Amino acid sequence: MADEIRAIVYALVVLFVSDGRGDEHQAAEWIHKAYRFSRRSQSRNPLLGLVVPLERMLQAPDAFLPAWEPLLDDEDPWVRALARLHLGKMRIMLGQDGRDADAYLEMALAEFRALGERYGISFALTELAERIAVRGAFAEACEHYEQAIAVVTQVGATEDVIRMRSRQALLYWLLGDEESSAAAIAEAERCAERVSWPDALAELSLSKAQLARWRGNAEEAYQQLGVATTMLGDQAEQAIIRAVTHDLLGYLADDLSEARMHRVAACQAATEAGHAPLIAQVLVGVADLALRRDTYEQAARLLAASDGVRGLPDRSHPDVARIEQTVRRRLGEARFAEATREGTQSSWSQLVTVTLAS
Repeated sequence: MADEIRAIVYALVVLFVSDGRGDEHQAAEWIHKAYRFSRRSQSRNPLLGLVVPLERMLQAPDAFLPAWEPLLDDEDPWVRALARLHLGKMRIMLGQDGRDADAYLEMALAEFRALGERYGISFALTELAERIAVRGAFAEACEHYEQAIAVVTQVGATEDVIRMRSRQALLYWLLGDEESSAAAIAEAERCAERVSWPDALAELSLSKAQLARWRGNAEEAYQQLGVATTMLGDQAEQAIIRAVTHDLLGYLADDLSEARMHRVAACQAATEAGHAPLIAQVLVGVADLALRRDTYEQAARLLAASDGVRGLPDRSHPDVARIEQTVRRRLGEARFAEATREGTQSSWSQLVTVTLAS
């Protein structure tokens, strides 16, 4: 019994540690412990079945999908739904194109709703919201977040509401609805007064920093970035956080040498994290640097490479449209199309190396 209790406790810790921007790497120690004690236990608790694919992901990083596929036939419906959710999320993390990821997420949402399992419902809704936002349907994505917020509010998960309202604020801004954007941030701030979890509070500051940059308020953006990194403490050194912060700092830097330094750091961190959407995001930042240096063809190549890494164009990144419009105007349609084609046929890492070489 002692091994079963330990295994379940460690598995619950894994769910907590890997929430938000966390992943299996941040939870590695807890996954190993949960796996070790679950092997000793005879328990059939469905939560312990989820530890096996997580352990496989750590042991074989190139086998993410096969790690979860066996659970699609699990006897427990909650485990099957969670397996579909992770198979959808993993496809996104790997940058796979097509609608397979969406289909897995939609099936997971339907199954969680049938079970009335609110954690799974909110998880699936937020993953779908991000996928929908990438395709440019910002109003629909906001509605998915609204549904997820209603679900997590029922269980008192205020920390999750902060993250979701913060994300909504960005999407409303992209819609041109500044009033709703401000209202979402205000609601996130009210929720923040009642919690102390650093990850949730940092998410709020990172969103406020992004909004400040989009509005042209560099001073506010720097201030909010400082709040986020202070709030996270040692966690700010995680690869995902370093990539995000250096990416933002690269846009804020007036000096091209300083911007290049941040682009180098962002690319190194994103490569370390290994997530396709994150790599795609920092590639847009490198394209911005190429644009600022008047190397328009390279900027076009990098935008194309970013789309290729992600698996589809990102309509939720306003800098993509800004860079593309400028480059099209400078190159003309024929040369832009040729440079774009070159970008799809090139190694993204080689494009980055060339751009950041000097």
